[in-house]
Amino acid sequence: MNQPLSAEKYIKSRARSLKIDRCLVNADWETSRMAHVIIIRKHTNGNFTYAGYLVDLLCLGVKDTYYEFNMFQDHLEDWLDNHSEETEMIEVEYSLAHNIIFAGHDLAAEYHIPQHPDFVSTTCYLLEEDDEKIPLIEIHTGDENGLPHLIVGSENRQPVALARLKEYAGEGRYHYTILEDNPFTEDDDDFVDEEEFGEDDWDEEDGTDCIFWSKEEWESFINSLSQDNYPGFDVEISYINMCAVTRPELKKRGLDFRKMIENAGKGVDWEETAEDQTWLYGNEEKEELGKLYEQLFDNNRSRKSLKKTIEELKKGVSQWPRNPVFRNYLYNAYLLLGDKKTAEAEMHETVKLFPEYLVAKTIYAEWLLKHDRPEEVPALFNSKWYLSDLYSARKHFHINEFIHFNSAWLLYFLHIEDLCMADFYGSLLESVPDGALRELQHKLLQLLKIKRVMHVLTLIGIARSNPAEMDKLTSLLVSNSELYTKQL
Repeated sequence: MNQPLSAEKYIKSRARSLKIDRCLVNADWETSRMAHVIIIRKHTNGNFTYAGYLVDLLCLGVKDTYYEFNMFQDHLEDWLDNHSEETEMIEVEYSLAHNIIFAGHDLAAEYHIPQHPDFVSTTCYLLEEDDEKIPLIEIHTGDENGLPHLIVGSENRQPVALARLKEYAGEGRYHYTILEDNPFTEDDDDFVDEEEFGEDDWDEEDGTDCIFWSKEEWESFINSLSQDNYPGFDVEISYINMCAVTRPELKKRGLDFRKMIENAGKGVDWEETAEDQTWLYGNEEKEELGKLYEQLFDNNRSRKSLKKTIEELKKGVSQWPRNPVFRNYLYNAYLLLGDKKTAEAEMHETVKLFPEYLVAKTIYAEWLLKHDRPEEVPALFNSKWYLSDLYSARKHFHINEFIHFNSAWLLYFLHIEDLCMADFYGSLLESVPDGALRELQHKLLQLLKIKRVMHVLTLIGIARSNPAEMDKLTSLLVSNSELYTKQL
């Protein structure tokens, strides 16, 4: 018996089939430039699922979002009544609500500013596809001249968004304002220009603030770091390792870290709207794969149900022989059953039949490394370091493909003990949205962190005993801050 879908999986797979009941937005959205949009859909059982989107039309796009699943009508109405007491909401056509959300989203995307991870993973699926079927309505974004205007509170300076504006808009092509107290105040006295704000005033609770530290602050941190207190300083240690180990070593090899980062992200759809390299040729096989996926990764599965799923997967392989995903699921099913020998045979067969199937390549790469055959891994990926080079005919890549590909290279470089390249690929995985990584990636990144700590503690020991080395190290950390904000 199939288990019911979780709220998140239901929304991702079926929410768009639900009828739109109402769309609401705050009455002052045009003047405040901050829109709180609510989309409500009705189930056939009379219950409701809704999502809210806080959209900053000046710069940040979808900065917050939430949802409630399968609510009773009286609970929904009570919630709406309470919400209306705080904010005047008006009912609008779906097309306007849709255009407001995606106008903010697209403005942020223009400057590579990441959207709220829950929007990317879940609540975007409560919206219709953003295509020509939705009438285009002009929504003004940015300031009166159309320039992005980043307005932040004193406790959250949005260093990543600011770095993206500096890089993609350029100096003089954006505005940046810090509000000392309430970020929604209209009192001009509460506005502080960026030029008036010094480095010492940054909130040190944000781990990324270390990229703005002065040489003196870095020296104080280095003198206080030890083998006993380094846990909790992952960001600082990663930054030191990148500036003092990875980038200098890459430069010696004739490689440009900035260009490597750009090449690695080329074509990757961070919003998860692009499809994987599709092997699907019809809705029937897509539905069958969805059903088998639910069965395969059901936490309550038994050996009996697993064996039944394997038989169904074999039928899928026979019925859709051009689709390697069935074989990939079959490989996983044998592993879950504890039949490693048959799983490996399935893996080898998949690699042979579908040499361009990325998931099979990455699984095979892991197998090669486990069997101490690392010299065969580069050829498996045609010695290409970037997805866009390996699949040069493609223009877009799903974030899952980005994760699989870079995980394989990270595993390889950790295996051959090339910390420089391992750090590069590790930094790529650390840049993906929250919740996208699996257990394997977390294990690899944990191993990488251990190696980073070993190198950094060695560097710090040298710097403490030699003033010239301390000056050299702190100079590197300060001079590289702009590049690091780009990576973030």
